[in-house]
Amino acid sequence: MSKSKSESGSSKPAEPRTNPEVDAKIDGYIQRNPRFLTYLQSMPRERLERMVVWNEVRRAEQRERMDGRLRQEIAKNPQLKEAFDLILSKVPPERRDDAMAEMMKATRLGERSQRQPNSEQGIRSSV
Repeated sequence: MSKSKSESGSSKPAEPRTNPEVDAKIDGYIQRNPRFLTYLQSMPRERLERMVVWNEVRRAEQRERMDGRLRQEIAKNPQLKEAFDLILSKVPPERRDDAMAEMMKATRLGERSQRQPNSEQGIRSSV
């Protein structure tokens, strides 16, 4: 019989995942900015933790602002709202607004990737 995770007796915290690409970017940044690393190393742990939490709060607020704008855009367009309601009819009502915002983001990202870069639009032929 196999043991479940709680029965294994492992009280060690989970090992953080590492990504070699991210580690390489971090190492490069540290090499270019050694004073920043010294600054961070001089900070008390509580202050570092609060900085990380503050960054997460800022990201969450930014997502909320973006989602709010998307929800307003959907609310202004009855045809769009009706289309989303039809698509999301099987999604639980408490999740529909979030799902609608996620779909709108995905749609916008798709539109952006299909556009031509500005630098190519103004190129003239030298014939």
